[in-house]
Order: sequence, then C-alpha cells, then structure tokens
Amino acid sequence: MGTRPEIIKQAPVIEEAKRQGLDFLFVTTGQHYDYGLCTRFIDEMGLPPPDYSIHLVKRDPVEQMGEMMVGLKKIVEGERDPLLLVEGDTNTVAASAIVGRKLSLTVGHVEAGLRSFDWRMPEEHNRIMVDHLADILFAPTEPSRQNLLRERVHGNIHVTGNTIIDAAIRNTPLAVKQSKIRNRIRFEKYVLATAHRAENVDDAAVLVNLVEAMIDSPLPVVFPVHPIRFLSSTEELQSSYNRLRGDSRRGNGSPNTKTRARSQSVNGKARSSKIWIREGSGRPEGFNTSGNTLRYSAEQSSGGEVSLWRR
Repeated sequence: MGTRPEIIKQAPVIEEAKRQGLDFLFVTTGQHYDYGLCTRFIDEMGLPPPDYSIHLVKRDPVEQMGEMMVGLKKIVEGERDPLLLVEGDTNTVAASAIVGRKLSLTVGHVEAGLRSFDWRMPEEHNRIMVDHLADILFAPTEPSRQNLLRERVHGNIHVTGNTIIDAAIRNTPLAVKQSKIRNRIRFEKYVLATAHRAENVDDAAVLVNLVEAMIDSPLPVVFPVHPIRFLSSTEELQSSYNRLRGDSRRGNGSPNTKTRARSQSVNGKARSSKIWIREGSGRPEGFNTSGNTLRYSAEQSSGGEVSLWRR
C-alpha cells in the first residue's frame, strides 16, 4: 500500500486476516510520504505498524515506480508462495502488480473492474493494466465483473462487495467517538464537499468555478481542504476566498489548508444532510446518502455527475 485510500480500503482486509490468524506482511511504498496523508491513518485506524516501509528518494512518478519495484522485489522474492494483494489504481498498485507478475507470484486485485473509460486519467491506465496482470480479481459489483468479462481478463473473478463500505461501517463509531469536528460544524443541514483531482484544482478558472458554486450554494458547505493541492493559490482564487470569508451566511472563517484525518471526514459525512460532493468515484454501492461527482467521468455507476468546467 502506498496512499491514504489504499490504507482505508485495505484496513478491513487486514483486520479479517488478523481475525483468521493468517500470516501476512504489511508493506508501505512511500507514495504518500506525509504523516497526515499516510501514517496517521494507520495509527488512527488501529492497524499494526508496517512490516516494511520503502523510502522513496525521487519525486517523478516514473522514477518512483522504479524505486517501488526494486524495493518490493527485495522484500517478496524470499517469501514462499505469497499472495501479493493490491487495492485500487495507484502507481503503487501498478508497480506492485508488475513485480508480482515478473516474479511469478499470485497477484490479487481488490476493487477490480472499475472503469471510467477516460484515457486521460492515470488511474485508468493503472487499473486496466493491473486487472490484466492479476490472477484473482475481487470485483466490488456485478457491473465491475461485466467490465472484466468484456475485456477477457486472464484471472478468476469474484464479486465481493466494496471494502470501503466495510471501512465506513467499522470506522463511523470510532469517528463519532474520537473526532471533534462535529463541535465545529454549527449547521444541522449542509453539503460536504471534497476536491483534489487535477482537472478540478490545477486549473485556476475551474477551481474558482468550484469555490464560487460553494459560495452560491443554498446550503452551507463544509469543505475539508486537501493539504497539498491547495497550497499555491492564484489571485483569482484568493478573490473567491475573500468573498467566502465575507459571506454572512458562512461566518468569518478562512480556508484551512491543514489536513484532518479521514475519521473526521467520515464523521462529518455521517451527520450531513444526505448530500455530499466528492471526486474520484461516484457514490459506492451501499452508501445511503445522495451525492454528485465533480469530474468528467466516474468509475462507480451510482450518484450523479456535475460539470463546473469552462469550455
């Protein structure tokens, strides 16, 4: 595992492996190297410390993948008949699957079969490649299984459900107990929004549209800000922030670039007025809240999509 989403989604798998007394190695690749984006989630979710952690020196994604593959090879090549289990669609997942295939290991892919059909997305490259390298494919839904069948993948397909649902069920009581964020949200009804995708936040015009849409929302917007993607702001974006600070409906708060652990986000979602806006996938199967995806395309079929782009 190398990123925050992988840790969250694999946590139920790790817990079940522990419950069944299975022998496993927990390896982190260092793709997310910031404490607030990686290790903090391992700590707060009560997971065991990693058995191995790969330290990445490079920052270029291609060079990072090379470092991951060299490091992971050293870890797993001495293991006897291991199952190399990966989750999702990150560079960590792609690098790990390549190592597993080249070492003739059994490769398992959790969250297999998701497709956005958007070839501009690096995640789409990774998930398709990994699905065709994997021996065992754990598809979260029947539509995901159908995607895999249409592509004539080599591995065995199993529809298992989505581990993010298990993670949400497991961590919501923990979030309610530990998180203090509810004390800072003074609204009974609100919209919970997240944003970090490149097509939303790397283009100033698009990001301003997004922020101004939040300002004009009929409901207050709670916006946990990604700590990395928002560090460099433009004058145009600052103008929208100034409007946000001066809006009497929202109070006098300023945007906060300090990350908060996912348990607080889960806690906020648990209390929200059944409306949330996020990126990445659409609403995963099993969530009862309504939601929209702010992106050109989404991997999950549930939930709507909203366009805020200037064309």
